[in-house]
Amino acid sequence: FEVKAIQEVDVTSIDVHTSLTLGDSAFQLEIYTKKGTFLGFENDSSSWTKICCRSTVMGMGPMSRSPVLEAMFYSNVLIAKGEIQSFYVTSKNADLLYTPSGGPSRNDHEGSWNYDLRVLGGGVGVMGYPFGTAVADREWNGVIHYNVN
Repeated sequence: FEVKAIQEVDVTSIDVHTSLTLGDSAFQLEIYTKKGTFLGFENDSSSWTKICCRSTVMGMGPMSRSPVLEAMFYSNVLIAKGEIQSFYVTSKNADLLYTPSGGPSRNDHEGSWNYDLRVLGGGVGVMGYPFGTAVADREWNGVIHYNVN
């Protein structure tokens, strides 16, 4: 998924949605990032920088946020005002949840936003770990935690 900074922001952590619950084992999550669009780079691992995770994540179930704490990140991600930053969240488990958008590509709608940043609509899902086949029209399900600089 892509984030466009309306203000300069420093991404510190995220929450994800997973089908795994507290009764399941914690799972290994990996988060990568790159400046600019993900389009054309979905399968190019050399274009991405791994920023997480130092430890496993405890799933909270499909209707709850599963926190990926700041301490799990190798570094924060600074996004300059007006810039686009892409994020790739993956797991060896096939338990991350997303929403099929069934609709327009990335630039055809705005996705979620506030006055600090915009999560651009129309992401992709990747079938296969870690950089498998891209499946279009997927919306990321999660929360971005950040500071405004």
